[in-house]
Amino acid sequence: MGLAEYGADCRFDLESGSPQRGDYSEQYQCLYHEHLLRMLQARPWLWCTYVWNLFDFGADGREEAEDPGVNHKGLVTFDRKVKKDAYYLYKAYWSKEPFVYLCGRRFVDRTGDETVVKVYSNLPEVQLFCDGTLVSKQQGGPVYTFRIPISGTHTVEAKAGEHTDTITIRKVQERNKSYYLATSSVQNWFDDPGMDSIPGFFSVQNKMEDIRQDSTGRMLIDELIAVARASRGSVTKEVKRTEAMERMLYRNTVLGLVRQAGGAITQKMALELNQKLRQIPKPDNR
Repeated sequence: MGLAEYGADCRFDLESGSPQRGDYSEQYQCLYHEHLLRMLQARPWLWCTYVWNLFDFGADGREEAEDPGVNHKGLVTFDRKVKKDAYYLYKAYWSKEPFVYLCGRRFVDRTGDETVVKVYSNLPEVQLFCDGTLVSKQQGGPVYTFRIPISGTHTVEAKAGEHTDTITIRKVQERNKSYYLATSSVQNWFDDPGMDSIPGFFSVQNKMEDIRQDSTGRMLIDELIAVARASRGSVTKEVKRTEAMERMLYRNTVLGLVRQAGGAITQKMALELNQKLRQIPKPDNR
């Protein structure tokens, strides 16, 4: 048994103090791979595991992260010039060359009175210094997580044996807008009251396979899927869809499809769809 591919999209210039799925931040990509590597390490019987992918690569059908035509799941950028933070997580797990790496070197501007500083190293102990003063030391690894207070501009240094790494961070009152997508696929409008369900009626929170049992629901869902597929360009035209693939697709909730559509399904479209779905009674309410 093996794991054929796993990964998380990341644009190396996007940063977040509260990373979440779909924000394309370095921090979320790191959290994802940290979790997967812990899972894989606990399963040494796996024959093979393939991280997806070493480099960002061309993908004609993708329209994501305000950088069309690119799959951003690489640990290194498309031009091979920038190693994302998650690259060093794999180095900490796989390389025998001693090293220490401070994550978040591109995440300079940070809000709040406290921030998380993460270190990757294949050495058994890491010391963290802020402006020359020892903050704390930890043992174990390969992921070391520290919390430090911030009040201005600070020099943060990690030491592991003879190896060191340094970054600069500073406290700001407002978040740096360049760290976030102008139109993120992670939208707060998923929590909009208009996206709520009504007891006894369908909504975007229901599985598509259930909604499609109703003739009107089937039409609405099929129209939505057509929009999502069209956004993938020529890629979907080359894919031969099977019944098994269709069943897997329909097991998703409508919101699940919206989240995966990469911005092709807008807030207005999702809200209008939910209004229509909330007029369709569930079978046990007819």
